[in-house]
Amino acid sequence: MEVVVPPAPDPGLTHDPSTDAPTPTARFRVVLLAVLVVVLLVAGVLSAWLLADRPGALPGRESAADAVQHERERVMAQTRQFMLRGQTYGPDQLDEEGRLTEYRTLVEEVATPKFMAGFDETVTVAEQLVSQQGVSRSAEVLGLGVETIDDDSAVALVTGQITSTFRNARGKQVPARSDLFRVVVDLVRVDGDWLVDDFNQASEAEK
Repeated sequence: MEVVVPPAPDPGLTHDPSTDAPTPTARFRVVLLAVLVVVLLVAGVLSAWLLADRPGALPGRESAADAVQHERERVMAQTRQFMLRGQTYGPDQLDEEGRLTEYRTLVEEVATPKFMAGFDETVTVAEQLVSQQGVSRSAEVLGLGVETIDDDSAVALVTGQITSTFRNARGKQVPARSDLFRVVVDLVRVDGDWLVDDFNQASEAEK
């Protein structure tokens, strides 16, 4: 029987798969992978930007509108305190020297030195009414709003009612009158705090 030996392979015809050029399908996959990576990176950056731009999304961050509203609320709160403190006093606030020291201090906490310079002149009149006639006043704020506001000044409009009593000949407190008020209040920002700088009756301020 004759044995047939297969011919040895021709070195020039030996096939090495590692030297094959990428097929079109392989190239497409590489390009697709690169595109997907870019899309994911862009999506991540966009998501982070949107999250940072959303009010309240990140701790300590607020939009410009939120910041303005916050300041408006601070202005209204200070205006309310000014009206309540400035229009509320009575015999129980007189000190041993017959002065409204506590009353003055409460107003001074929410007003500028400029305002207090003129306010001090009116306090003496109030002290005389309280000590001699037992006059007592209390205020109630019915409406409040901010007309204008910027970085260092604001104008608020407040309406309310002041109720007064006095001491009659028998030493009894009796009702005197109730007056409605509508006042324009000017505030300035001093060291981060809103302080009352002036106020006028609305009709006078509008002239």
